[in-house]
Amino acid sequence: MDILGLVIALFFVVLLLLMFVVFPPQEFGNIGLTFEQLVGGWLGDEQVDFVSHTIRQLTAVMVFHSALPFLAYLLIRALDPSYSRFAGESVSSWVSHLQTEETEDSLNSVVSDSDKNNAVSIICWVWSAVAVSVFCLASSLASYYRSGPDSWSKHPVAITLRKFSETLPFGTWHDVANDINREYQEVDKFVTMLSGWNVRTVATQSWILRLGRYRLDVAHQDLCELEVVQADDHSVSAQGDITGAQYVTIKVHTQAVDVANFFIRINSREYDSFRRRIRCPVRVAEGVTIRKSLTENFLVVFREQVMLNGKVPRPEEVENCVGCYINEADVKLSKRCDGPCDTCRCRPMWCLNCMGMWFAHQQDQQMPETWMTGTAPCPNCRSRFCILDVCRLE
Repeated sequence: MDILGLVIALFFVVLLLLMFVVFPPQEFGNIGLTFEQLVGGWLGDEQVDFVSHTIRQLTAVMVFHSALPFLAYLLIRALDPSYSRFAGESVSSWVSHLQTEETEDSLNSVVSDSDKNNAVSIICWVWSAVAVSVFCLASSLASYYRSGPDSWSKHPVAITLRKFSETLPFGTWHDVANDINREYQEVDKFVTMLSGWNVRTVATQSWILRLGRYRLDVAHQDLCELEVVQADDHSVSAQGDITGAQYVTIKVHTQAVDVANFFIRINSREYDSFRRRIRCPVRVAEGVTIRKSLTENFLVVFREQVMLNGKVPRPEEVENCVGCYINEADVKLSKRCDGPCDTCRCRPMWCLNCMGMWFAHQQDQQMPETWMTGTAPCPNCRSRFCILDVCRLE
C-alpha cells in the first residue's frame, strides 16, 4: 500500500472511532462512556438546573467536537511514523522546488517518481485538514468566550429565552429558565429520546423542548400549534416490537416573535402519552395516518371483552387507580372462568386501562396471538387470572 492509501485508510479508521464519540450507541451511555457523562461534574445536576446544565452541555460538546478533526490529524501522525517522515521530506522538497525552480532535479533528489503526485496530494490534504480543524476549534472557543461563561447571557439558549420574556409575563430570561427548571423537576413530564441520534423531546406542563447535539429548541404551549406532517413505517423496531415501528414527525409552529419553528420526532406508540401531556392544538396533515401499537390494539379488544363479563357489587369507598392515580378504580378480579385461575380477594385498586396494560405486559411479546387466552398474576396478591375474570363495578 502506498503512503497516500495508508493515510486514507487511517483517516477512515479514526473517522469511525469519532462517530462513536459524536453519536454514541446506547451501550456506551449505559456504561458511562459518553462525553457528557465524563464531564458531568462541570455540567451540574440536570434535575436541579436543567437550563444551566443544557447550556454548559451544548457548549462543551461544540468545543469538543470542533477539536476532533485536529485530534484525528494528531492521531494519524502518531499511528504512522512513516507518514510523518514522508510528509516532512515532501514538504522540504516542495519548498526547495519553489526556491530553486528546478522541478525535476529538486523532487527526484528526495522522492521517487512514483511519489511525486502523492507528495502534492498529501501536502494539500494535510494542511487543508489542519486549517479546517483549527478554524472550527477557534470558532467554537470564540463562541464560548463571547457567550460569557459566567452569566451565559449571550448564549443562543439565553437569547431564545429572552424572546419569551418579552412576550410572556416574565421579567428576564433567568425567570423563564427558572420556570422551565421548576416544571422539568416534575415527575409527570413526557420525555423520550430518539435512538441513535441522541435527540431528546420533553413536554412539561407549559413547555415543549427539543434537545439536540448542538442546540435547544423551545416553545411555550400557549404560543404554539402542532402539526403532524409525516408518519413513516419501519420493519425493525429498536424497542423489539415484532410489528415494527412507526415514527411521527411533528412540526412545532411557534407564535413567539423571532423564535424559529422546529420539528420533533417520536415513536407512534408514545404519541398518545405525548398528546395527554400538552394542551396546545394539534392537527394531523391530510394523508397522514398514525397507527396504534400492538398493546393499544389489544386494549381495544380487552375492553370489549370486559364489557361482556358482567359486573360485581361496588364497595362503599373506591379510591383512584394505583397505576395511573388519575382514573377511579373501576374493575375487580372475580373468578368467572372454568380454567385453573385463582380466587382473588383484593379490593378494587385498578382502572380498566391500567389493568389491561398490566395484563398485556405479562404476556409473551413475541406471540401476541396467545394474549387473549393467556393468564397473568394479580398485581397485588399474585393470584392467576384471565380476561374472563376481569369485571366492572356496578
